[in-house]
Amino acid sequence: MKRFLNDENLEPPSEKKMKPLPTMTADDLREIFLDQVTDPIWKEFIEKESQKQYFSTLLTKLAARCQKGDRIRPPLKDVFRAFNVPNFDQIKVVIVGQDPYPGPHDANGLAFAVNKGQKAPGSMINIFKNIKRDYPGTWEPDTTLLSWANQGVFLLNTVLTVTERQPASHQGMGWETFTDNALKFLVSRKDKIVFLLMGNHAQKKKCIARHCVMSPHPSPLSQRYFVNTSPFLDVNKMLLSLNLERIDWTAKN
Repeated sequence: MKRFLNDENLEPPSEKKMKPLPTMTADDLREIFLDQVTDPIWKEFIEKESQKQYFSTLLTKLAARCQKGDRIRPPLKDVFRAFNVPNFDQIKVVIVGQDPYPGPHDANGLAFAVNKGQKAPGSMINIFKNIKRDYPGTWEPDTTLLSWANQGVFLLNTVLTVTERQPASHQGMGWETFTDNALKFLVSRKDKIVFLLMGNHAQKKKCIARHCVMSPHPSPLSQRYFVNTSPFLDVNKMLLSLNLERIDWTAKN
């Protein structure tokens, strides 16, 4: 059965597990992250990964940031949000991002998405311009991207955390190994998945994907290359070729 989530019913971990950040330990973080993953397939995978040395090192580094007083984004309750919506069995599209937005209230745990009410970043504006050209009509963009996730789009950043106002500050801590392993695990269990890889960073995952659409990155820095492409239309064409239902990129949450 499909499980639909929105901002209001995504429950955080129990308050007793949420220690003040300056006293957070690696074991606390492991418990918080495992507590928030409810999908049974992903939970079993993450439990196994969390016992590996690289993941313990990652948690130790992240705990040290917390103890130093760094504000982690997205909030800890949302770090593994992508692993809850969509369900593992529902996934048919993967969109790979880089790392969360570093703004105080922007990141919501899904790649390219922002929290409800937050201003859309330049990349998201260009994405929706592109979609509106290929799917004309009157519709309001869902900047949380939950409407995509609820249809089976796995929105995964290769790095799941960042220090507030410090872009790319958690790169090289170990998240890249974890998310690579997650994508490999996903592909090993499901044959019919279309990867949308936008930009050079995401396209490094081409070796993992069996079916993929590639395009320039939608960032304002490369929008002149992105504007004349149709990656979301191409994803739907590939889904149809795999006898899978298309994504309604214009859907509301």
